[in-house]
This record gives sequence, structure tokens and C-alpha cells, in this order.
Amino acid sequence: MPNVDFERRLVPIWLAEVMSSPDSRRKLLTVKAKRDYEDQDIVRVNFLDTFRPELWCIEGLARHLDPLLERHYGLDLIENLPRISARFLNVPQEMTAWVLYVQVDADREIFDDSYFLKKVQDQIGFGSRQNIDVSITPGMEQAISINPVSDDDSETLAALTLAPGMNTVVVTEQDQRIGAWLLFTFLCNYLDRGYKAMGYAASIVEKEVFAKWSTFVLRDQQIVEIFGFQPDHEKFRTTLQSQYYQMHYDAASQSWYISPPIFRFDIIHPIDILEDYLVATGYDFEEIKPRVPARSTPTDYGTGSQTKRSELEERLVDYMQVYGAWQTVGLLLDSYENLVERMCHEGPPMVFFLFSETAFLDEKRVAHSQWKMGILLVGTDHPFNNAHTLLDALCYHLRLGHPQGMPLQLKRSNSQVLIPGRQVAVYVGDTPIGQFGEVHPEILTRWELFYPTSFIELDLDSITELWGGTKA
Repeated sequence: MPNVDFERRLVPIWLAEVMSSPDSRRKLLTVKAKRDYEDQDIVRVNFLDTFRPELWCIEGLARHLDPLLERHYGLDLIENLPRISARFLNVPQEMTAWVLYVQVDADREIFDDSYFLKKVQDQIGFGSRQNIDVSITPGMEQAISINPVSDDDSETLAALTLAPGMNTVVVTEQDQRIGAWLLFTFLCNYLDRGYKAMGYAASIVEKEVFAKWSTFVLRDQQIVEIFGFQPDHEKFRTTLQSQYYQMHYDAASQSWYISPPIFRFDIIHPIDILEDYLVATGYDFEEIKPRVPARSTPTDYGTGSQTKRSELEERLVDYMQVYGAWQTVGLLLDSYENLVERMCHEGPPMVFFLFSETAFLDEKRVAHSQWKMGILLVGTDHPFNNAHTLLDALCYHLRLGHPQGMPLQLKRSNSQVLIPGRQVAVYVGDTPIGQFGEVHPEILTRWELFYPTSFIELDLDSITELWGGTKA
């Protein structure tokens, strides 16, 4: 995740005494960030391994470090705006356009958002304006023409500023959810600056996209099952409200109705909300400890003991390092340049791997998460066979499908990112544990990877259940 340079002159405007307060360090750590460097011009914050892009602008950081509890940032901020009838011209088929109409009074200070946009383009848009872009024109334009853009690597950023009076802000992107989030974030920032939002428009029917910020329902029993304890209701409410969640508790159903703020890109599962509570309360063990159920065998685990899953990960890391693979950490795939040119190697063949939590929808379209391991083999001589050989070796060392256990089975799979007929699903008995195969040429072309490439995906949740640990 990036280092972000905040202009020193803006810190007193937005953060006043907060950055000089002893508590600022603790608050930054709650989003896994720290103040890395400062001089007379900038204050640099290092966002270590958190993916909170709304914090990459001074308004977003201020909302976190110095919250204004009388403000709210719910979906109604955009839904209550007039939907302007706009005509969209020249919008590429794979793109979506979002428009925000903003009025700036003459006495309001004007801020430049180009640096924030560049960070978003680099980290979420794979470094390309063709994936994410924002343009601003004076006046209220209702005929929205999307002009082709090019990726000019000039170090001089073009200013992205509003003008006094009415402005038309146009967001274009290839991912509808990212575009909606960027629209929401600019809306929140503009309102925080004292500007007036006059309406919005979209090149699509936006209802389904906006629904991704809909209310989550969490029953008390679910919270107990996840936490192992029941948080104090008032503490639970005030802690999340301090992070701009909108909260309502229904006593009859013993359920919380929780709506995330629209500037949060990373809230996709109820677990994300509960994690925010634990982080904000500093993992309060005085609250947790009395409610942890007693164990008949206290040696089952202790505070700080290694879990079976972490032991499995360590074992896999050891195997992959012996294999000569590079471990990468990230929530999104990086750009081609970062993937190839910035790594400490001279080119293919090369192998990368990572551990990541992924989300999927079941047959009822309910979201669940799975912990997975991905392995990418780039430029090997025999992609399919090399992937098969590596997978066999991993299964052998983990004693999966060994003669004393359930057999390892390979079955035909139908992943769209792999070549048909050159991909296989892997089972131990009747339990699916992953898949492997050659990456489809269309995927390689999009990434400008002109080498034969294969991919292995392992379902670590399933493997953890099957794996015997160090004694296996």
C-alpha cells in the first residue's frame, strides 16, 4: 500500500491539533498506518498493508483522526439528490460514467484533487487513466462527452480543481463499484469543504451498484458466534457510530441493522464491520476474557499460540521458498511494471505466490469468504505439466491424498480464466481443495504477459480441515 504525501499547509486546516497530539499515533495504527516523514512542505503517511483508499486524501484522514459525530455519510446523501437527465456521448462499451454537479460559493477555498486521483489510478486503476479518470468542466453540462485519454507519464499532474459557481464532475471507470465509490468519496469531500451538491447522473441504472452499500443485518447470536462474547450494546453502538456507521437495533429480533459510510470501499462482509469494532476498541481483553467459554482441556490453545491455519501457511511458505518462488502481498494485482520490472529478477521463468481472503456468492447470493493461496508460474517450459508437478509436490509434503488417506482426484473444471481442456479441479476424496491450469490467452494479452503462464489455486480452508499438522 502506498506512501501518501499530505501538504503541510493543509494539516492545520483539516487536522488542527490532532497530528501533534500523542493520540494521533494510536489512531493511525488503527488503520495500520504511521507517520513516516515530514518537512516544511509535506507530512508523509505510510499506509502499511491496509486498503483504505478514502484515507489517501486529507479530508478522509481527517474524518478518521478527528471525527465530527454530527455528520453522517449514508447512502441517502446521493439518493436524495436530484437525478439529472443527462445524455452520454462516446462512452466506450466497457466504461461507466458518473456525474456530480457541484456548486462552489465564491468565499470557499479551492483544493486540487489531482494527487489523490493519481494515487487511486496507480493503486486501483493499474496505473492507467484509461481504467479510472476524473474530469471537471465549469457550468452544468447535460451532454456528457467522454473523450479518449492516453497514459502520459509526465511527472507534472494536471490540476483537478473546481471553479467558483457550478461545476460538472465526471468520473469514468471500467469497474462500476470503483466508479461509484470514487463518486461517493468526492461527494463526501466536497460536502466537508462546504460545497453544495446539486444533483447527479449516471450512464447506467445505478440501483444495483448502490445496493453494494446497503444495510447489513447482524443478529446478536451471530456476533457471539464470531467473537466468542457479547459486546456491550451501548459500547458497540457508539464505537461504530464514531466511524460513521448508521446503527439501529431491533430488540424483537435481537438484530443490528448497520449501514457503512459510502466512502468505505472495503466493507463487503459483516466480518469487516466486526473487525472495525475490535480494532477501534484495541481488542479490549477486559471485555473479551470473562465471556470466553471454559475449555475442558486448557492445553488446546493459549493466548498467542499458533493456529492450525497459520502453521499450514508457514509450511507452504517454506516449500515455496525452496522452490525459488517469490511471495507477494496485496489485495489487488499490481501493474505489469510492478509485476515484472520492479521485482528483483531478470525475467522469466519466475513463480509468485500469495495468501488472500476471497469473497464468493452462494446459490442464494449470500456473500461468504474463503482463505486461498494463489501461485502463478510465468514463462515455464511446460506450463500445465509444471503446475501439475508443483501441486503434486505440495500435496505430497502435506500428506494430502497419501496412501493412508483419501485419494487425490483430478476432475475437469470450467474456469473462464483458464484454457478449456488445459485445466483441472483437484479433490481429496469428495472435498475440493483447488484447481490448476494454463491461463487463457485473453487474460495474458490484457496483462501484456507474452509468456506461457499457469496458475494454481488452493482452498486453504478446506485443506486446513484435512491437514494433520506437523504430525502428518
